[in-house]
Amino acid sequence: MNAHVLTFDIDWVSDWAIRRVANLLEDAGVKATWFVTHDSPQIRELRKRSRNFEIGIHPNLLPGSSQGKTEEEIFETLLKIVPEAKVVRTHGLVFSNALMKRLTLKYSLDVDSSVLLFESANIEPHIRYYKETRRQFVRIPYFWEDSIEILKQFVTFDFTDPKYHVPGLKVYDFHPIHVVLNTNEIHSYNWVKSNVGVGKVDEKSIASIRNDHLGAETMLKQVIKYIKETQGKSYTLSEIARAWLERRELP
Repeated sequence: MNAHVLTFDIDWVSDWAIRRVANLLEDAGVKATWFVTHDSPQIRELRKRSRNFEIGIHPNLLPGSSQGKTEEEIFETLLKIVPEAKVVRTHGLVFSNALMKRLTLKYSLDVDSSVLLFESANIEPHIRYYKETRRQFVRIPYFWEDSIEILKQFVTFDFTDPKYHVPGLKVYDFHPIHVVLNTNEIHSYNWVKSNVGVGKVDEKSIASIRNDHLGAETMLKQVIKYIKETQGKSYTLSEIARAWLERRELP
């Protein structure tokens, strides 16, 4: 399994930013999985675009979460917004073995992508079984994240770099806020958080701080181009899970 796959953590960003990224993907006809943090008109619009977009949930289980005071409240909030959700990635990658069991048995989710194996070769999905159910819970590690790249000593948003073309599954995690900023360093993002608010960004408010060189948006466009012209087919995470389950020998 050697596919490049696009995912997006919405992270409470404005509808303007979501719409801009969604239009970019739709214009190219490329599929993606979106992890939702809140309700909004544009997120409801994403749910209607089921042909190319899969909508999952992005629970914030850290203290002070705006999604609820308890784990149960948080999942109840998100599953009311996206009742059809079958995929999950936790905010901050908060996870435990006990939570994994509840994800499938209590919340009826099928796929998790809360493991980051940054720039690692030979990534494959893996499966967990529980005696209480015959349902298969698939975990799909992801390969790269824009908000991790910008913290590195040597930042590389050039998709031609060999590090982006190692063998194995390559699931990318972009954030719409970094795409619209075309982020290539943390300072512009911090400025927006302090002076605008991630949930209020629009074209005018970020014009002075937006990066015009290589960054998250130019990287996303390069990946989209590669998927269209070289890979030829795009996938959601659930499609990757199904394809992997179909080809493996189940015990």
